[in-house]
Amino acid sequence: MKAQLECFSCNIRQAQEATLLAGKDPSFAWRVTQELCRIYSQADPNWTPAYMTTVAHRVAMQMTGNADIYSRLKSHYNQLALALYPRLKMFVASGKNRLEQAIRVAIAGNIIDLGVYRELSIDQIMEEVEGTEWGIANFAEFSQALNTAKIILYVGDNAGEIVFDRVFLEEIKDGRECVFLVKSGPIS
Repeated sequence: MKAQLECFSCNIRQAQEATLLAGKDPSFAWRVTQELCRIYSQADPNWTPAYMTTVAHRVAMQMTGNADIYSRLKSHYNQLALALYPRLKMFVASGKNRLEQAIRVAIAGNIIDLGVYRELSIDQIMEEVEGTEWGIANFAEFSQALNTAKIILYVGDNAGEIVFDRVFLEEIKDGRECVFLVKSGPIS
C-alpha cells in the first residue's frame, strides 16, 4: 500500500499531538512540524503509510527527548481493555460460532490505535466488537488452515489491543503452541 495525500496531514497532526502530549508547548510543536515538513518535502511516492507514521513519531520523539510519549495512554488503554476482558469472554461464549466471535474480538481490538483515536469509551469498543464483519477474508479457509496448524505465530500491535488478542488466542490455543511477538520498544 502506498501512502496517500491525506497521510501527510494525518501524520503531521499525530506528531503535533505527540509533542504536546510529551509536555511541550505549541511553539515547540511548531518546530517539530517544520522539521517533519522538511523531511516530508523529500517524500518518495512509494513510501507506505506505516513508514510515514514512523518518520513522524521519530521526529517527535527525538526532538522532545521522550522515547515513550504514549506511556500514560498505553497504560490507560491496557486497564480499560483488562476491565472489558470478562465481557469479551462472554461475547465469545454467547455466539453460535466461538471461533468467529473470537476473531471479531481480535479485529475490533484494532480500534485502540493511539495515533488515530485519542478518546474511546467502553461502549464504543463494545459496539465495534459486536459490529465487526469479516470483510473480504474467507472464514472457512481460515478455519480449515487453523485446524491443521500446530504452531501459531501472532504479532501484537497496540497497547490495549493485546487483551483482545488474548481472547482470540485463548480460543484457538487448543493444544497448539502459540508464540506472541511484540515490537522491541515503543512506536518509533
